[in-house]
Amino acid sequence: MISTSHSPYRKLFAAGIINGIGDRFNQVAVLTMVLTITGSGVAVGGALAIRIVPYLFFSPVGAWLATVVSLRRIMVGTDIVRIFFALSLLLVESRQDLWIVYTILFLLAASEAVYQPVRRTYLSRHIKRDDMLNVNKLEQVLLGIVLILGSAGGGVVSYLFSPQLVFVVNAFTFLFAALILLQVYEEKSKFRSSIKAVPAVIQKGWEITMRHPLLRRIFFIDACISMADGIFNVLISVYAYQRFQMGDVGIGVFYGALGVGLVLSMWVPVARFKYLMPVAVGAILTEGIFQVFLSQVNGFYYAIFLFILVSLSGGVGKGAMDTMVMKQLSSQHQSAVYSLFDMVTNVVMGLSMFGAGLLLTYYSPTTLGIVAGITFVGVAAIGGWAVYGKSQLEEGRVNEINAPR
Repeated sequence: MISTSHSPYRKLFAAGIINGIGDRFNQVAVLTMVLTITGSGVAVGGALAIRIVPYLFFSPVGAWLATVVSLRRIMVGTDIVRIFFALSLLLVESRQDLWIVYTILFLLAASEAVYQPVRRTYLSRHIKRDDMLNVNKLEQVLLGIVLILGSAGGGVVSYLFSPQLVFVVNAFTFLFAALILLQVYEEKSKFRSSIKAVPAVIQKGWEITMRHPLLRRIFFIDACISMADGIFNVLISVYAYQRFQMGDVGIGVFYGALGVGLVLSMWVPVARFKYLMPVAVGAILTEGIFQVFLSQVNGFYYAIFLFILVSLSGGVGKGAMDTMVMKQLSSQHQSAVYSLFDMVTNVVMGLSMFGAGLLLTYYSPTTLGIVAGITFVGVAAIGGWAVYGKSQLEEGRVNEINAPR
C-alpha cells in the first residue's frame, strides 16, 4: 500500500495505535473515577473540558519546537513525560484530590497538543508524495482502531479491575510508543528561531492559510465541521442513554461502530477520482445526511448502521482534505499551518460541546441532531462552489499537486 518498504510511517502508525489506545483507556478510566468519587456530572464535564484548553496555547509551542529541535526528539519526549503524568493519577484517592485529576488532564492534553502538529510535520517531510493519500486514509484507520480497542477495552479493564490499573497500562503504552519512535530517522532541524517566535507561529500559520485559496477553503470547512462534530460527540452519549436506554454498553457500541466506519473508509477507492475536492465535499454532504437520519431513527441496530456510515463518510472526507493540505505545504510552513488547524478545530469543538450541553436543557436530542446534520450539508453546499473552479480543482488533484516552495 505504501510504496517504500522501509517507510517511517510504519513505525509512526504502530506508535500512534499504542499511545492512542492508552490515551483512550485513560479517558474512560478518569471519567469513571471522577464520577465515582464525586457523583457529579459537572465534575465529569470539567474533566472533558480541561482537555480542550491546552490546544489554544500549546499547539503553537509544538510548531515552534519543530523549528529548533529534531522532530523525533519532540515526539519521544512528549511520550516520556506522559508516562509520569499517567502514573500521577494513582495519587488520587478522594474528592479532595480532584485538583490532581484536572492538573494531570491539562498536562496530558498539553503534551498531545505539542505532539500532534509535530507528528503531522514529520509525515509531510518523510512520506513520498505518491503515498500521501494512502497515508491519510491509514490515519483514519488508526483512529478507527483506537476507537474500537481503546474505548471498549478501557471500559472493560476499568470495570473488571480498577481505574488505577488502567493508569499503569496507559503509562506502559507511552513507554512502548517512545521506544518505537526512537527507531525512526532523526532529522536535524533546518530552521532556527528564538522563543520570541512562539507568539508569531499563529500569525504565520494564519497568513499562509489565508493567502492560499485552497488552504483557506479547507480551513473554514474544517472549523465548521468541528462545530458540528462537537454537537455530535455530545449526542453519542445522549442517544445511548436516553433514546435507546442502553447506558454504557450503548456508548461503547456506538464508539465501536464509529471505529468500524473509519477502518472501512480505507477501502473507498478515492484514488480513482481525478480531483480530491469533490470527494471531500461529497463525503461531507453524505455525512450530514446520515446524521439527519440518525437523529430520527428509533431502532438500536439501525442506529449502529448509521453510525458506521457517518464515520465512513467522515473518514473519506478527512483523508481527502488532509492530503490536499499536506501536498500544498513547503517544509518551512508545515508546522505553523498544522498547529493553526489543530488549535482552531479543537477549540471550536470544545466550545461546541459545551454549547450543545447547554442547549440540551432547552431542545431535544433530535433537534440538535438535525442541526448537526444540516451544518454538514450547509458546509458541503457552501464549499461545493470550489468544485466548479477549474484552477482550484487543479490544486486538489489526486496524483500530483504543485506545492509552493
